[in-house]
Amino acid sequence: MNEKMKFVFIAMGLFVVILIVGNIATSGLFSATHEETIKIGGMFVLSGAPAVWGEVAKDGVEIAIKEENENGGINGKKIEVIYEDTKGNPSDTVNIYNKLSKIDEVIAILGPTLQGEVDAIAPLAKQDNIPIMAITSGSNMQNYDHNPIFMWQDPEMESATIAEYAYNNGMKRIALLTCKDPWEISAAKGFKEKFEELGEEIVYEGVSNIDDSDVRTIVSKALEKNPDAIMMATFYQYLNYSKLISEYGYKGKVYGIEIDNWLAENSKELDINVEFVLTQKYSDEFAKKYKQTYGKEVSVPAGQAYDATKILIELIRKSENENRLLLDVFKEFKEYDGISGKIQITKDNKTIFPFVIYKLHKGEVVEIQS
Repeated sequence: MNEKMKFVFIAMGLFVVILIVGNIATSGLFSATHEETIKIGGMFVLSGAPAVWGEVAKDGVEIAIKEENENGGINGKKIEVIYEDTKGNPSDTVNIYNKLSKIDEVIAILGPTLQGEVDAIAPLAKQDNIPIMAITSGSNMQNYDHNPIFMWQDPEMESATIAEYAYNNGMKRIALLTCKDPWEISAAKGFKEKFEELGEEIVYEGVSNIDDSDVRTIVSKALEKNPDAIMMATFYQYLNYSKLISEYGYKGKVYGIEIDNWLAENSKELDINVEFVLTQKYSDEFAKKYKQTYGKEVSVPAGQAYDATKILIELIRKSENENRLLLDVFKEFKEYDGISGKIQITKDNKTIFPFVIYKLHKGEVVEIQS
């Protein structure tokens, strides 16, 4: 064999070796980074008014991920969360879902944090078999067969709790204020249905737009009805409604739902007492850990996001150990004892947390009834 032929055969042999190695690498045997990292999507509203919830939820996720990775991750694999800002917009949320599921190829998604967002992507997740652990509630939850899992209490059940509380405190005529957000409409609906079921009257229903700056007419019309109490089933318009109720010197009872630290702090100058319903306080250990990490007091939904992350990791680990599809394991989830209390999933896919009635005055929150 002459030197030229030897060179040809050597070149061909090297080419075959390169092809084989390339094929093995593509198959994942040499892809250490891919094998050692488990990718999860994190979609949270991180801009605009609701960002106070999205940022806090992200904080809770980060604490849980740090703990798990420091303890070896999932079977020795580190957990990576790819975060995206939904901007509170369902259209943007759909685009982010497509990116995370099809381009980033995450195995599951944490978030989103608003009901309108999760309603937009839940049918897609059902179609694509992508497990979602939402840090919110959703509508038509029974249609999704435990995917998403909603790591937030059902707003209709929660607001029915404060309606019953108002009834037990002798309220008979209530003015109901809310705004055009899916979650808030659900909360208002739950309150109204329960209060009327108990035989009492909703004397006025005021509904504003999310971004209305002037709600004076709505509050004035509510007060003209001389109600025993006012129920504010709103986050977006809580401050605007509260300022006017205080300004007009209303002396009746005022009720609310899910008032967080940000709302409490920003309404502490108002002469108004608000009794509201929310999940029980987080464990002292988690509250301390959160403050040490972020230099501020813990607020909702940090604990729910932390628990959601812990649950998801537990389910991924079970899926790997039992060599089963994650979605099959996901659908078996029924309950969990977390730092935000005992979490239970009902047959119709609603989530139950322990509720507590609190009183807010001048920025101070006090528990008044479990």
